[in-house]
Amino acid sequence: MQLTDFFTQISQGVFPYVWWTAPVLLFSLYAKNRAASEWFGRSKNKKNLSDRLDGQQYRAFPNLPLSIGNGSGAADCVYVSKHGIFVVAMPKQGGFVSGSSRDSEWTAESHNRHTVFANPLKHNQLVINALSRQLELPAHCFHSVAVFPDSCHFQTMMPDNVIEEADFESYITQFDDEYLGAETLARITAQLESSEFDMVFNHPDQNDGYFHAV
Repeated sequence: MQLTDFFTQISQGVFPYVWWTAPVLLFSLYAKNRAASEWFGRSKNKKNLSDRLDGQQYRAFPNLPLSIGNGSGAADCVYVSKHGIFVVAMPKQGGFVSGSSRDSEWTAESHNRHTVFANPLKHNQLVINALSRQLELPAHCFHSVAVFPDSCHFQTMMPDNVIEEADFESYITQFDDEYLGAETLARITAQLESSEFDMVFNHPDQNDGYFHAV
């Protein structure tokens, strides 16, 4: 048997079993690259927003880890300042965004693509409820903000704390009342920086903030 015939028989025997692996591999690489692009894009957006604030006045804690029931997640960013604690959600949806504070889900329309996503204000409320208990701070010390890309267009009347990136600095700095003293700020910062800080949502009233109007 010639060498070429040998390789021909092998390829004919193997090809039917491996031909489908190419599209699977390509799809996997695409999904990973897309996820990585979205992650880097969100990280870049968080940094861009933080750069607009005075780092001495507003201490940023991006991707603050959370424990929610049996699952886990992260707050997009939490800013600590004497003017309060700002819990910032950063949805990535652009296009035409619709929703209200009472809706559990919002929608986005972009390039004929319909996307449904969780109401970011309700998620923020979960974070605030947990932080309020864990840090032993009253609810009035917290501010909830949802920041969308400048490419989005709000199709419904949004609450004042749902804004675009361009309005982020002016929205945050409008709060000039001082809620937290130097000692309290130092304590909170130390807690959030500690590797032992564990925010647990397993609490009898953990869902109250989610299902009630924000």
